[in-house]
Order: sequence, then C-alpha cells, then structure tokens
Amino acid sequence: FSDRTLVEMATYFPQSRASFGTLYGVGAAKLADFADVFVPIIQNYCVENGIEEMRKTSPTAVSQSSSTPGGRTFEVLNLYNNGRTLPELCQQYNVKRSTILNHLWKAVQAGETLRASNLLEHSDLTPDQQQQALAAFAQHGMDYLRPVYLALKETVEYEELHLLRLHFISQPTE
Repeated sequence: FSDRTLVEMATYFPQSRASFGTLYGVGAAKLADFADVFVPIIQNYCVENGIEEMRKTSPTAVSQSSSTPGGRTFEVLNLYNNGRTLPELCQQYNVKRSTILNHLWKAVQAGETLRASNLLEHSDLTPDQQQQALAAFAQHGMDYLRPVYLALKETVEYEELHLLRLHFISQPTE
C-alpha cells in the first residue's frame, strides 16, 4: 500500500468491506486480496481503543449528478438492507433496475454497507460471463465501469456491470 492509503486507514479506520474499498488506491484487486485480512485487524484495534470509524467522502471524478446522496438513496438502501429485493424496489418506486442500482452504488460510495446477498441471481449473464466480468473488475478496479466494459470487448451491458460491482462489494469479509 502507498503511504497515502496507510494514512487513510489510520484516519478513517474502515470497518467494512465497503468502506475499505473507498480508500485511496484500493480497487477491486486490493479489496479482494486484503479486505478480509485488514478489516478484522482494524475492527479489533478500534474495539480495544474505543475508536469509531470515520466516514470518508469519496472525491470522485465529475460523473456524479450530485455530490452527496439524497434521502431517496438512503431510503432505498435501508429497504434493501432490510430484505427487499431489486424487483420489489423497482415496483415500489416505479423505476428501472438501473435506478435502484445507482442508488445502492451512491450509498456505497458514501461509506454505507450493503447487506450480503446474491445479487447474481438477478443477472442475465451465464456463470462464466459473470466470472470473466468479476476478473475484469479485479484487474481494472471498481471506480469506473468503462475499462471493464472495454476489457470484456463491449459484450456486457453497463447495467450488468453495475450489478456485478455491487455483488462483489456486498460480500462479507471473513
């Protein structure tokens, strides 16, 4: 890890896979390789020293429509985390699946945690295609979908990539 990443670990004390993934220099590969090791160590240190995790505001490139997620984003996140499925949320809000996925991603970027679930059950891809896409995320990181889209030779739709990215980040640390 770079010095900047280590400083951020010591500043924000990330205690979930999602918040660990917001650290500078931590993409899909480092998240997969190190989150399961570092997060429990940080959690134990925080418990022993009475330290709470600090939220990191993600300085993202100009791609977000607003700098902070609104009330609807957190409403969708809370319903999802309390057991609602993607189709149920789409029906409740009368929106497309991509809108729900965008709300969930904005919440993750704000440091929130998604419940562990198998989002892959909502994917239209074959298991082989899913694994290829997840491997592309490991190589190119999770911040931007375009490099993954191009690595997959433009064969996987962006909405599927949104879904796979959320699935990956929602998996529990062991």
